[in-house]
Amino acid sequence: MSGRELMVKIRSIPRYQSCALVAVTGFSAEAEITRFLSDGANEVLNKPVSFVDLKALIYKYLNPAQLDTPDITAAGSFLKLHQTNPDVFDYAKTLEQLSNNGDLLKELLLVLKHELPQYTRSIRECMTGSNAARLAAETHKLQGGVSMLYMYKLEQAAGHVNKAIRDNGFDGRVNNLAELLLVEIDTVSKVLEFHV
Repeated sequence: MSGRELMVKIRSIPRYQSCALVAVTGFSAEAEITRFLSDGANEVLNKPVSFVDLKALIYKYLNPAQLDTPDITAAGSFLKLHQTNPDVFDYAKTLEQLSNNGDLLKELLLVLKHELPQYTRSIRECMTGSNAARLAAETHKLQGGVSMLYMYKLEQAAGHVNKAIRDNGFDGRVNNLAELLLVEIDTVSKVLEFHV
């Protein structure tokens, strides 16, 4: 059974008619993409698949109504999404750090939401210009900012870039770690965009 046949089969089952289907294909011709969409795909991604694009689609099709709960409405459904994964965002520790002030937490998340695109631009500029000193400064600043929000993965990714610069200067490893940091920034940005 081909992927397109599988999508038609899934769409024929009433309870799965509204689920999101993403076709991943090596075909990029307009006619092929149209066939995937007519067979039931919501989106079509071409190979090689960008991890960032895939994560963005996953967040796009999450139902925010399923994520909301009354106990965290002040901070938005973003908190519910990551409440169960403290490696990404430790809601309980962050709220405790802020003396259980949900409104303050929401404000901090809004600030971060607006700052992350600036970090992305700065980090990309540093990578393009091989500017190790500026990259170290930007990642250090980002690391400090997200540590208060207990976003461990983002904090850790920034810390890895910083350590690699201290150990080796600007090399291929730093570039790879910076790319991974950008993926983490993009993930958090997309979630904040969708939920805060």
